[in-house]
Amino acid sequence: MTRQIIKLSSYRVKGVTFTVEFDYDKPGDRRAKIGAALKSIIGIHELNYLSNQAIKILGSGESAREVWSYEVVETEDI
Repeated sequence: MTRQIIKLSSYRVKGVTFTVEFDYDKPGDRRAKIGAALKSIIGIHELNYLSNQAIKILGSGESAREVWSYEVVETEDI
């Protein structure tokens, strides 16, 4: 198992951190856990896993898309 501390930020909010635990041996486990955490924290609409971005829809139209970036701050084997 691995524990990571992840930092979230958007143009409005800086420095929200959360912890996620996952198993590298299970394919897709990290993506599923990060997606679930982001959905519960910011209510994401889509997750762009490769560019470390999450999209939140605030209304209708392209201008209603809020882009959140996330980065791994710390990684620990548990």
